[in-house]
Amino acid sequence: MEDKSTRTDFIRGDAGVDAGRTDPGGMEVMVFSVGLIKKVIVAIKTLVIIVMAKYLYLLMAVIGLIDFINKILSMTNILSGFIGKAVNVTFVTLLIAGSMVWSTGGAKAQVAGSIINPGFEDQATGTDKKVAAGWLPYEQGYKRVKAAHTGAWGITLQSDRSNPGTAGAYQRIDLQQGEIKPVQITGYIKGDRIVNQAGGWFGASLYAEIYLQDGSVVYWNSVPNFGTFGWRWIGFNTGTLAAVNQPIDHIFLVPILGDARGQAWFDDIAVKEHEPGVGVVTIMFDDGELSTYEEALPAMEKQGWQGSTAVITEMVDEDGFMGWEQLQALQRKGWEVVSHGITHEDLTTLSVNKVKQELNNSKRQLERKGLVVNHFALPFGAYNAEIMALGTKSYKSVRAYEQGSNPVGILPWEVKVHGVTTATDSATIADWVNEAKNKGQWIVIVYHKIAEMGDDAYFTTPSDLEEMLQTISDSGIEVVTYNQGWEKFGAL
Repeated sequence: MEDKSTRTDFIRGDAGVDAGRTDPGGMEVMVFSVGLIKKVIVAIKTLVIIVMAKYLYLLMAVIGLIDFINKILSMTNILSGFIGKAVNVTFVTLLIAGSMVWSTGGAKAQVAGSIINPGFEDQATGTDKKVAAGWLPYEQGYKRVKAAHTGAWGITLQSDRSNPGTAGAYQRIDLQQGEIKPVQITGYIKGDRIVNQAGGWFGASLYAEIYLQDGSVVYWNSVPNFGTFGWRWIGFNTGTLAAVNQPIDHIFLVPILGDARGQAWFDDIAVKEHEPGVGVVTIMFDDGELSTYEEALPAMEKQGWQGSTAVITEMVDEDGFMGWEQLQALQRKGWEVVSHGITHEDLTTLSVNKVKQELNNSKRQLERKGLVVNHFALPFGAYNAEIMALGTKSYKSVRAYEQGSNPVGILPWEVKVHGVTTATDSATIADWVNEAKNKGQWIVIVYHKIAEMGDDAYFTTPSDLEEMLQTISDSGIEVVTYNQGWEKFGAL
């Protein structure tokens, strides 16, 4: 996936990561922090100001200026922290305060880390039914509609087909973390004829601006969705992002249709913060090569460990690959078998029907031989949103080949790995393991052929493998199969 961690700030228009930025305060009218209200008299005065601002906002709506103010808000995100930060409130801040009270529908104080109106069931006070409490419009905005994943209401985003742009809704979520914790950001989406524009990377997705404690910002969005499709689960975990290297202060969360034509619906948006886990490691051998049985198995047994192997079903019993009896023997020894497809073709190059065959028929073939299969490893690590949506209907997770570690709350389509090549040594393995222990994460170390020689960089000599396994053993970290790791860390 493209690294978007230093791209242009989409909401605020800033360039890259700005560590010196002053916190704009954001949607603090929805977070009545006791620490901000030093005296009761200040709180009373502020409440009076907000009430006055609400009716001033009503008057301005009558004279046709409401759209102008909303555009200023969504384009600049000037959400000044007006409660408890200053007794002197400017006229512009009053207008912003009125807008915020209007949009939240007079909601109660927001609990840190929670979302106001995550399912869009509540209508904003004083508006028509098309405005959801707690959610502000971005650019072409959104409409609250009776089309939902659960409940009765959701929102829809639609880009002008003659002039494609960006539509969205946004809300600030305050976390104020005292330590780094992974945050799972998810929602449900449905799409109709969504087509990407040249240079676009959003599609229909969940976009977030993640503000860290020092004021720097990390930008990310979930895998973009295109085409026509029914409700599907989307999202990402901030713990997979290397740039999130300190506690999170707050997040601007945006269900978005960006630089694309078509229509999208969103519902059941969720933000869930997790405590770090206890680090574990999975040792995996891709492709089902014979060396997994002849070289890797004895080395793993020497340590008392079980591994996992990703199997290409049409290669079973072929020269240089394991047979059914060997795979069954591995399972009896506590190993896990993962599907790696029928043909090991790049799924992004295949038709939808062919993708379904690769996903579903490979699982059936393995299961008919008595093998228990819970997970899929993507050939070449290649995927898109549709492949992930199809795969997670049949498997607990669909593993790509993106490099990294897995925090608690990892989602089924974003499991990361550490791929071993001829350039990998025991010191590198030690670094990976220490990171997992220190951050409380799950790492998946992936090998391919175990042999003295190979025709590419994806082989490891038997002696190097034994040395690497000893490094893992010396660290004291727990070694688990892939499914055991998933059960500890996956989508909790």
